[in-house]
Amino acid sequence: MENLMSLIETGVADISNFLWTYVLAIILIIGGIFLTVQLKFFQFRFFGHVLQRTVGQIFKKNKHEGTITPFQAFTSALASTAGATN
Repeated sequence: MENLMSLIETGVADISNFLWTYVLAIILIIGGIFLTVQLKFFQFRFFGHVLQRTVGQIFKKNKHEGTITPFQAFTSALASTAGATN
């Protein structure tokens, strides 16, 4: 009985390792290429716009009272992400 369970466990681990390496990598690469072509290379065409809207406005001051600046939002999100991993 122990031998059978060991054999099943090894088989499941081998199948899982295969699926989570080769198959998943191929699916992700094909999916990325498909979306790049379907969206007409969006990430390259609008790269400047993305940088301008994110990094370009990070130190911009808000004019409305009671709101946070983009830099405060960035540091808050970064802190919560880093805090969750520790």
